[in-house]
Amino acid sequence: MTQTATQPAPKPSDARRARIASRVVLALDGLLLIAAVVLSVLHGSPDVGRIAFLVMVSAMIAGLSVIGSLIVLRQPRNLVGWLFLGSSVGFAVASVSFEYIDLSEAQFALGLPGTITAAWLTSWLMIPNLIVLVVLVPLFFPTGRLPSPRWRPVAALAIAGIVATSIGAALVPGPLERVNARIDNPVGVIVPHPLIDIFGFIDGVSGVAVFTLAAASVVVRYRHGTPLERLQLRWFAYPATLGIVGIGMSSIIDTGIVGDVAWLGGLASLAALPFAIGVAILRHRLLDIDLVIKRTIAYAALSVLLVGAEVAGVLVLQVLLESVTQDRTYAVAAATLGVAALFQPARRRIQAWVDRRFDRIRYDAARTVDGFGSRLRDRLDLDDVCAELVVTAGSALRPASVAVWVRAPR
Repeated sequence: MTQTATQPAPKPSDARRARIASRVVLALDGLLLIAAVVLSVLHGSPDVGRIAFLVMVSAMIAGLSVIGSLIVLRQPRNLVGWLFLGSSVGFAVASVSFEYIDLSEAQFALGLPGTITAAWLTSWLMIPNLIVLVVLVPLFFPTGRLPSPRWRPVAALAIAGIVATSIGAALVPGPLERVNARIDNPVGVIVPHPLIDIFGFIDGVSGVAVFTLAAASVVVRYRHGTPLERLQLRWFAYPATLGIVGIGMSSIIDTGIVGDVAWLGGLASLAALPFAIGVAILRHRLLDIDLVIKRTIAYAALSVLLVGAEVAGVLVLQVLLESVTQDRTYAVAAATLGVAALFQPARRRIQAWVDRRFDRIRYDAARTVDGFGSRLRDRLDLDDVCAELVVTAGSALRPASVAVWVRAPR
């Protein structure tokens, strides 16, 4: 499928501004990421979760910076690229500030110069960038324009929410949020208590409404979009859904290995979101995202089945072998061998079920072609082969007409 042009040819001035902006942002993000890594190394913390978080955030910043630069260079009027560039700088500054605070607290008892300023930036700088990614990018993806002029109030409300929420978080008095060390806000403004409750309620309700409307805009664009836009939206929705599910599961199951895996998986999916958006916008021939989705569903179901079989096998074998030995090693080894033997048959059955359930047309077409190949081995007459080919092509592809051209013998 060839991507048609959705953006007019860029003007020379637009292209020049895009080149300058992309180079500046790439250089700035690179320097900030290097600073964040250096500060993390100086901190010397062996915490695996902290290191994994830094890696995921760095990958997301690099993706936003690189993909945003590519988009603005090729499509300077596509707002998605500019949103990526702006949010990448914001996330990079917040990451450096966070690492600086941790280093100051761990090694210098909050004595490094600028610690309070870094804590203040960290407390509110993440908010506008997150709202940009979860609200504005869905509104303008993939064309850089709103689905219709009727969505302008939603975009205006989102921008107003970004400004108001950022100002509120930056000026709230008391200990700074999202900062491990106890540091009071240096520019906190005391507001009467009833006004805080009223503004907080309005902010919460408007935030949920804007996020819901942004998700609804993706659905509306998908329903009324071209086949190419639908494929682009599937590239966007796939990692976004995985990220939301993973982070949601980690918030529900906040302890244990399941919660940690869900949290890391959610972060990895969100880090991959800029790359998926870049593929959707920039590639002329999009990959088959449906195949990736089906494989994800199949292997997720297979993982759940095998883990359940492993746990059940260990428990059952431990009870059966209790009279012989108290060592759990034999039960674990036997259950593992059983799961290994179950892997291939279970994978084939689950994959076949997923294909039948989520891609019935292609599944039926593949079965038709396989049947044609097996029947062709028993046909020797050319007329019979042509007739069978016409029937197979008509049932598998359902074309308006079918014709077979046979080259005449010399």
